[in-house]
Amino acid sequence: MAIISNFELLYKPIAPVTGPASEVGRTVVQGYFLEISNLENRDIKLILRTRTSVRDPADSPNTEFTNTNNSVVYDITADNVFSTTMTSAGEQIVGKQLGHYVPCLFIPAGQTASVAILPNLANLFASPPADLAIRGYTELILSSNVDSFSPLTFSDPETARVLVSAEHRGTFLDSQFDPSYAGTQINLDFDQLSYSLNTANGKALQVINTHAPYNDPFQNLLTSNALITGMRSLASTTSTTSLSTLSDNLFKGANSPKRSTGFMLGTTPVRFEYSVKDGKYVVDEKSAITALNLVMKRKRLTEKELDLKTLVKNINKALSGDKRAEKYVEEMLDKLI
Repeated sequence: MAIISNFELLYKPIAPVTGPASEVGRTVVQGYFLEISNLENRDIKLILRTRTSVRDPADSPNTEFTNTNNSVVYDITADNVFSTTMTSAGEQIVGKQLGHYVPCLFIPAGQTASVAILPNLANLFASPPADLAIRGYTELILSSNVDSFSPLTFSDPETARVLVSAEHRGTFLDSQFDPSYAGTQINLDFDQLSYSLNTANGKALQVINTHAPYNDPFQNLLTSNALITGMRSLASTTSTTSLSTLSDNLFKGANSPKRSTGFMLGTTPVRFEYSVKDGKYVVDEKSAITALNLVMKRKRLTEKELDLKTLVKNINKALSGDKRAEKYVEEMLDKLI
């Protein structure tokens, strides 16, 4: 994950001026534009997330994203793809912020994409007065390159280099412009605005990883069924995890030359590397501990409660037919779930 920049969507008078000087307070329409260049020699998929302030009861509802006040446009080669709106994260983030996101922006190797978050003027013009002001900041998260239906299954590698540039673009509307009039309006003066935005680290080059910090509430959304539909969970209906189910999920597609595999442990996607020795699967200890450590942190388990090194060793013993190790593994996996 990388924090990119601030943003502000506007459809609002730029200043509260009335009377003879009303032309100074013209209404401005402003959107957020983000260009992203994929520097890798492989295709990548990104999740664009925004965080906005939670409005006070007295505020206008147009200080937050709704399903009617914004539009998202995604483009690589003039084939604009319109996503209806920003998708709600469905929960309040720490510090009175709301999370919204655009899932799975696909960027082929070496190509540049443009993403724009814009006021939905068709709806806003139909509901005067002009009163939209949504501000916050944006982040990028790398989605999986391995399991296309699972945005946060850890990919291999887990990072991608991208170049980003962010800017605001907008239009000052003529004070005589009437959005409710369907005919041709003449002798109107529209001015344009465009200015770049600083990135959070002051650089165009960003290194994006596959997941948000483990204590980020948005991580729970991204690893939920909302985005991972189709992944088979080890504990979808029961509390007990069997090693046979683990094995079936863990080594699905075992002939893969990458020798890595992903599955759902509860609601958390994990990815292990493995090898085949003497006709049996052997889980790589380092990659397994790294993956399971994230699950431990999310469950707030301590090393005293669960020794990951011992767990991985017992997984390999169980895969070789050790029944005692199999029982231990099932008990420990239940703790993680």
